[in-house]
Amino acid sequence: PPAPSEAQRRPRRGVGGRARAAMARSNPFLRQGLPMILLVVAGSVGLSTLMAGKQEIGDARKQRRNLTQREYDMEEDYKKTLAKLNLEQGYDVVRIPRPPDETEP
Repeated sequence: PPAPSEAQRRPRRGVGGRARAAMARSNPFLRQGLPMILLVVAGSVGLSTLMAGKQEIGDARKQRRNLTQREYDMEEDYKKTLAKLNLEQGYDVVRIPRPPDETEP
């Protein structure tokens, strides 16, 4: 097979590719610092967006709970309990005799 030409062996970098590569090698901030700063900023923006959504969901839940929650009425609950017991079927309230006390002679 024929030998590859110089253009085929070297990858194309585009306009100013060599200058950019040389500057990145000479300046470590462009290789390490800038990506780190961009990652921190992007993470901060992403987390703030997620937390705002979480707070909106929590607020919606609280509003829904407040709308469906009614006040507690003790008398109404007492009447419901009595209706469940159904005391009108001939039950008598009778006191149970106490067991004899062991301290009495």
